[in-house]
Amino acid sequence: MGIRTGEQYLSGIRDGRQVWLDGESVQDVTAHPALAGCAQTLAEVYDLQHDPDAGDLLTMQSPSTGDRVSLSYILPQSLEDLHRRRRMIEFLARRSGGTLGRLPEYMAAIVVGLYDVRATLATVDPGYADNIASYLEFCRERDVALTHSFADAPKDMRIPRDRFENLRLTERRSDGIVVHGVKSVATLAPFADEYVALAPNRPGLADDEIVYFAVPMDTPGLRVFCRPSLVPPARADRRLAAAFDEMDCWVVFDNVFVPDERVFYRQTAQVHLGLLGQILPWAFYHILIRMTCKAEVLAGICAQVVEYLGKGDQQHLQLQLCEVYGYLETLRAFLTASEEQHLRTPDGNLIPNPTQVTLGRIHAVEHHPRVLQIVREMCGSGILMAPGAADLANVEVSGDIMRYLVGPDENALDRFRLLKLAWEYGCDSFGSRQLLFEMHNAGSHLTTRQRLGMSYDADPLKALARQLAGIDGANSHEVAKS
Repeated sequence: MGIRTGEQYLSGIRDGRQVWLDGESVQDVTAHPALAGCAQTLAEVYDLQHDPDAGDLLTMQSPSTGDRVSLSYILPQSLEDLHRRRRMIEFLARRSGGTLGRLPEYMAAIVVGLYDVRATLATVDPGYADNIASYLEFCRERDVALTHSFADAPKDMRIPRDRFENLRLTERRSDGIVVHGVKSVATLAPFADEYVALAPNRPGLADDEIVYFAVPMDTPGLRVFCRPSLVPPARADRRLAAAFDEMDCWVVFDNVFVPDERVFYRQTAQVHLGLLGQILPWAFYHILIRMTCKAEVLAGICAQVVEYLGKGDQQHLQLQLCEVYGYLETLRAFLTASEEQHLRTPDGNLIPNPTQVTLGRIHAVEHHPRVLQIVREMCGSGILMAPGAADLANVEVSGDIMRYLVGPDENALDRFRLLKLAWEYGCDSFGSRQLLFEMHNAGSHLTTRQRLGMSYDADPLKALARQLAGIDGANSHEVAKS
């Protein structure tokens, strides 16, 4: 089949899935006012794969069928393959200003990561490797959109974990397994074709909670509950929320059957520890690229608003611009370093250097709030008071706007539009959700820092310190290697 069109994608998610929003059942996620905007955005991404100007950037030839398939399933063998992947992600991320964290190529990267560790999982059961290889083929050739969630529903941690209905394996059958329970923050769930379950390693996780599998979103017993929509009534002034509210959900698995061929791992041996750390480098690379694209937009807003206001000669604004530019260029440097210092996995694929990618993500998340604050400061009260499209369209109002707020300023109308964009990033509910998403995406910021602190190879650094301190046993050869 290969790449789908937008209409084929939309038709595929009109499948009778159980989705709930604001306490009401959603019969068609492609038509619901709160969901249709993002569904249409995703359909446009699928159509782009057929665009003569974008097709080569977004697609490749299938190694099994020769059809055109998404480039997101490439198994990188060279630095150029990594660069191709980066260019694809940048192209798509810039279309949404870095606000769509779960475009289909993100989860494709996780499937590629799962495929990369299939040999490890085969040590538990050879069938897992076959299942994973078949699933990669299925996703690539059918061009599916996927969702997942690592988080459990928040709860009182003083209550024993086994008293809550977290997602877990509850029954083994001759032809598959039954899972039951709930997962939280499944972003893109209403718009996905399939759900992929991957259990992160965390303290207190029972063996029956450690299960990897995939099921279609219309599977009997699977129910999706959406958070409140961020799509506004006045969509012309909130272009991002209207098109890019990708929706976060909690997903209930009510005794859901998973056939054997869709089970990728269940905890029967101690190979789980650190497994996700081997699966996720491509996904983390995607996150860093997307956040870099978001930094580009924020830097552009700052530079443009300074120009529109004619304040380019003010020193404090020049210093703030320098800070924003430094943030952007630091993220770009982390990306370049991760590519140039790439590693080769045991399966023979290239991954961006995980340390550089992780440190880049840490830097991005830590400094993102500061950049948003600079945006707010540079925009001043205009970010709050800029008139909207409805005001300008009403002749009873627009006359005063044109007289008192525009006057001889030929850039005023464009400045109003720019300030509305800045408002979405830095002030309203859509921007607040974006900030929360970046803080907790693929694990909390604190957990990411802790894991990096534990895993960083500091041996050459310690050897250097011992040598300079004159401590016996310092290995000069080890120091030289560093």
